[in-house]
Amino acid sequence: MSISIGLIELIPTHASLVRSWVRLTTELPVSLTVYVSLGLVDGLTRDETSHVDLVSQRRNESVFKFTSRAINDANAKRLDVLVALSAQNTLVALSFARIKTPFWITVHNLNSWFPPHFIPSFGPKVLIRRLLQRRLLAKAKGLIVGSDNLRTSLLERNLASRYPVLVVPFAPIHQVKPTSSVVASEDRPPTIVYPGVVAYDRKRYEVFLSLAKIFSEMNFVFLGKDYSGALAKKVKEYSLNSTSSNVVFFESYVPPEEFHKWLGRASLLFTDFRDNVRIMGALEQYGRTKDAGISHLMVAHGLPALVSANFKNLDILKGATLYFSTVEEATHHLNSLFYDGQLSLYKDAAMRAAKDFQRQETSVSSREAFLRQLLGK
Repeated sequence: MSISIGLIELIPTHASLVRSWVRLTTELPVSLTVYVSLGLVDGLTRDETSHVDLVSQRRNESVFKFTSRAINDANAKRLDVLVALSAQNTLVALSFARIKTPFWITVHNLNSWFPPHFIPSFGPKVLIRRLLQRRLLAKAKGLIVGSDNLRTSLLERNLASRYPVLVVPFAPIHQVKPTSSVVASEDRPPTIVYPGVVAYDRKRYEVFLSLAKIFSEMNFVFLGKDYSGALAKKVKEYSLNSTSSNVVFFESYVPPEEFHKWLGRASLLFTDFRDNVRIMGALEQYGRTKDAGISHLMVAHGLPALVSANFKNLDILKGATLYFSTVEEATHHLNSLFYDGQLSLYKDAAMRAAKDFQRQETSVSSREAFLRQLLGK
């Protein structure tokens, strides 16, 4: 029996979400219709869309008109399931559309959709968004999240009785790309990579720079564009006061090939999250109510990570993750990894987790079980 699934996604940087669904349905009796923005089309390869019915936004076509056209097309085709991969910029159109197809919503920011308590200081924009979200949730058959962590958080709030909750990773793992274990040496110093766009409202950067000063024999890479220029100023000040040129940063967009080149050289990943990050009017916690890209990168590249203690990583990555609260703790971990021979232990744990994750993702039986749940069977 063939299953027809429709996906709606208009955020250009979310091409990986489409890839996850393409990977999920590969070699299964599924016909996939994908409604995407022009910007997102550019992020997909011909191979990725060769077996997909791709419906793209027209030039000068508004988000509202395109979303309405997509809904009408899905209704006319009588698709078995329609999934909003994110509803950030399609919220108004989806809320007022007449959706006849069984409809699932992908939730990326848990507290934005399900506030844990009433906050009286809502601004008018947040209040309107909440009302639209409630309207859209009333149409939903179920929810999609990006990790078991978010699914657990939803279950803890007793929302499973109202909505079935399924997990689709933010990005597919086609093949684990291991990097070689690197020890401190004059020939090849370790490279510590802090991935992601520089965002001071979501992350902290002081500890990473402090570690660069302490371990001047290692390379420290801020692997993401610095939109504000604030980090660039601090790095330049550091360079002026240091005899070492061991810090790399980017003031412009980092192309995928450059991004993956540095990850291929990495010995260790690093991230320092702020405690409560305000996103769309709600306070979110990375690893609990919002997923973090570092977990995916650990799996995709078989790399261990040093992360702030307020972050809850995926259980499958527990043996490959070290936590810190202070510069002193982070310093201790780097000494242990690179000078006390502990890196190989964490590297091996990361590779085991990556292979386990890949086996789960590519298992035909688990993907078939997912589709049955999606159809409510």
